[in-house]
Amino acid sequence: MSLKNSVTKELLFTYFEGKATSLQKQRIEDWMNEPENEEFFYECVHEWELGNLNYEADVKEAIKKFRRRISGKPNTEIEPVKVTEHSNPEYAYSPVAAPTPKRVALLFAASIVFLLGFNIWFFKDFIFYKTFQTDYGKISTITLPDGSGVTLNANSQLKIYRFGFGNLSRQVSLKGEANFKIVHTPDDQKFIVLTEGPLKVEVLGTEFNVFSRERGTKVGLYKGKVKVTYEQSAEQEKTVSMLPGELTTVDPIHKTLEVEKVLHPENFAAWQQGRFIFENTSLAEIKKILEENYGIEIRFKNSRVAEQTVSGSFKGNSVNELLQALAETLELDVIQQSNRIVISGKSSD
Repeated sequence: MSLKNSVTKELLFTYFEGKATSLQKQRIEDWMNEPENEEFFYECVHEWELGNLNYEADVKEAIKKFRRRISGKPNTEIEPVKVTEHSNPEYAYSPVAAPTPKRVALLFAASIVFLLGFNIWFFKDFIFYKTFQTDYGKISTITLPDGSGVTLNANSQLKIYRFGFGNLSRQVSLKGEANFKIVHTPDDQKFIVLTEGPLKVEVLGTEFNVFSRERGTKVGLYKGKVKVTYEQSAEQEKTVSMLPGELTTVDPIHKTLEVEKVLHPENFAAWQQGRFIFENTSLAEIKKILEENYGIEIRFKNSRVAEQTVSGSFKGNSVNELLQALAETLELDVIQQSNRIVISGKSSD
C-alpha cells in the first residue's frame, strides 16, 4: 500500500482526537510532507472541526487573528521549540504547491474555527511554523532549510514557515536579537525578517544583525545590501537602503528611521564571541542589556550610580564575569540577593 493511500479520513480524525498510536502519528507526519496531500488534509481538518464545534464563536476576533497570520506578523500564542546551545541542526522541508483559491478558502475556514480559542494541542501554531528559542544566557546557531545561518542571542526567538521555506517563502519573524548570514538563491528570492514592531528587513544574500526588543529596534549591516521598511502608520511607511557599515535605528517617539555610519560594524554582533562593546554607555543602559540577556533583576542604590558611563570591550560569558569587570572598572560594590543584584558605589552609604 502506498503512503498516499494509507492515510484515510478516519485515520486523520483519530489523529485529531489525540488517539493515534505512535506508528500512526509517524505515518501521518510523513504523509503530510507530500505537497499533493495538503488539500485533502485541510478538507479533513475543516470537516472534523465542524463536527466537533461546541462553543460560541467570536468571528470578528477569528478574522482579525487570521489576517495577522496570513500577513506574516508574529503570533504570541506559539509553542517554542528549544534549540541546543551552539548546535547546528538540519531541518528537511518539502516544497508545497502554490495555494489555489479553493485551498485558501479551506484554510481560512479551518483557521476560523481553531483560532476561536479551540484548546487542542494539534491546532497550535506548530502546524504552520517552526520556532527556535534560546534561554537566558545561552547563544544558539541554526542552519535554515535554504542554507542560511542564524545565530540567536540569549532570550531570543525565531519563527519560520514549517512547509515550503526556501521554496515558496524565505520569511522569518524575530523577537530578540540575531545575526544572519543569508545565502543567495538561483531565483533571487528575497529573505525577509519581520520584527515585533513595524519594521521589516529585506535581503537577497548578505550578513547583518537585527536587534528587536521592547526598548527598541536596530539593524546593523556588515556586507551586501538590505532594504529596511518602517511602517509609520497604517497609511504611511518609510524605506531606506542600507550599505555596509551602517546602523539603522527606529526612533519610536518621532516614528522615523535614523541611519548612521559606524567605524566598527563588526561590533554589531560582538555578543557572538561573548563580548560586550560599550561606548560611553550608562549603567542604566547596561542594566537593561543584562536583564534582557540573563533574566536577572538589577537595582541601583542611588541614581548617581545609574548615571555612570563606561567604554571598552568586556568579556561576558556569564553575568558574574561581566559584573565583576564593571565593578573593578568603576569601583562598584555588587551584592547578589537570590535573582536580584544590587549595585552601589564604594562610597555609598
